Amino acid sequence: MSLIHTLHRANQIAHNAYHSRADKGAPTVRQVAVLQCLKWFEGIPSQTQMVGYTGIDRSTLADMVRRMMRAGFLTRRRTREDARAYAVSMTEHAEVTLKAANQHLLKAEADVLACLSQTERVKLATLLNKIVEAGDRMQSAKVKLTR
Repeated sequence: MSLIHTLHRANQIAHNAYHSRADKGAPTVRQVAVLQCLKWFEGIPSQTQMVGYTGIDRSTLADMVRRMMRAGFLTRRRTREDARAYAVSMTEHAEVTLKAANQHLLKAEADVLACLSQTERVKLATLLNKIVEAGDRMQSAKVKLTR
């Protein structure tokens, strides 16, 4: 089995662990990432900047924001700086939902990582972060080349 497929399977297992714990109507793992982004980086002025923080492509993020608005998680308004851009913010409902989702994520992570020692968990997190950082640098270089 290829490493790429193994990473995909591990991702599926992690998502399933979260969704088995989450309530009906709870945000997906990627929606939680959007909410966490908004929570961590209060004052993000546009969806475009959220793309950089979450790694979710522009068109997918725009669709996610629309769905999350319908679900009552987000509001958006035009920015003063650029009338074409939107500033996105969390609703009170999203704040409460994010707290519960984060608890489900922590429990799911514990379930998924239970087969690893603490040393292995730290090493896995370090290596995965290294891959993500390298991927971000490659993506940034590609964007600069296409400009």
